[in-house]
Amino acid sequence: MIRRGRSIQQASQILAAVRTGASHSVVAIAARQETSASRRRTHTTSFENTTTQNTSLLKLNKARSQIHSVLPVADAKIEVVGQWTDIEGNFDYFCNLVNRSRVVNWSDGVGSALELLPGAGLIFGGDCFDKGAGDIRISSLLVDLKQRHPDRVALLLGNRDVNKMRFASELHPSDLARPLTDLPAPYYMGEHGREPSEYLPAMGWDDTSVNRLRYMLRHTMGSPDAFELRRLELALLHACTDIRDVSDTMVLDSFVCAVQEDGIYRRYLEHAQVAAVVGNTLFVHGAVSPKSLGFVPCPARTRHKLNAEHEIYAHVDGVCVYAYACVRVCVRAPSVAQ
Repeated sequence: MIRRGRSIQQASQILAAVRTGASHSVVAIAARQETSASRRRTHTTSFENTTTQNTSLLKLNKARSQIHSVLPVADAKIEVVGQWTDIEGNFDYFCNLVNRSRVVNWSDGVGSALELLPGAGLIFGGDCFDKGAGDIRISSLLVDLKQRHPDRVALLLGNRDVNKMRFASELHPSDLARPLTDLPAPYYMGEHGREPSEYLPAMGWDDTSVNRLRYMLRHTMGSPDAFELRRLELALLHACTDIRDVSDTMVLDSFVCAVQEDGIYRRYLEHAQVAAVVGNTLFVHGAVSPKSLGFVPCPARTRHKLNAEHEIYAHVDGVCVYAYACVRVCVRAPSVAQ
């Protein structure tokens, strides 16, 4: 039997402080089961797994979604695994993936709901948004599939997904009311970062909510075409005969609503996770370095290391719990003042 160390319990206790004062538990460990299973080989698309069943069910109360960080390959629910990643809003590419897939089909023609094939699992590796006119449709289809198959589908968090939490604060009315001169350049851009008070005049833009969003997308989020691509997708969804029927305000509202209740960004963030394990394979967006493996951040800005053998499961659970807590804190208190 794989034994979990005390580290995940410590992480849960630390994160309990984040939830203190909330009207409901933000992240609850609804069930944590460990059962021993005989080691056996399970064939997948690209690897063989020798596994011990280790299913950890994390429940996010707000979204009422069930998310397995360790998918149960050993009980034969998953025989073949498909992995897609970095679709970045490209709907044509997404449709091509579905059409060629061995793990999913369309339920009723291209663009309809997705159907997960029997014995199949799907890992989406993150970066769902930004560079195509399909953000709304792709994320909706993936989250819907995740809700219907929580133990066979994992949606991972990429940088282009996590950064959407910024909209909750930077497009919040209290933040939009701040003088332009109070807004700094992104610290991570270093000397290449330009403050909005410099960037907007240089572009000939007035200080409006629309132009602040354009500044964020173009200069700080690596998605210079996202504003116009969203306009195009809204025109397609509303069957507009002229793309000019979709105003700048409508596009802005789409981004603002995306981080609110049932918005596309918020739904994806609430159903996605930092990492997933299928058999003996760890899936993440990007990579795991020897220095980061086994470390779980906590609100006190410290780290603890999981040293025991097989503690990768506790590590995955720990970072998933931490990510959920961060999303819930951002949703609960989005503004800078809060």
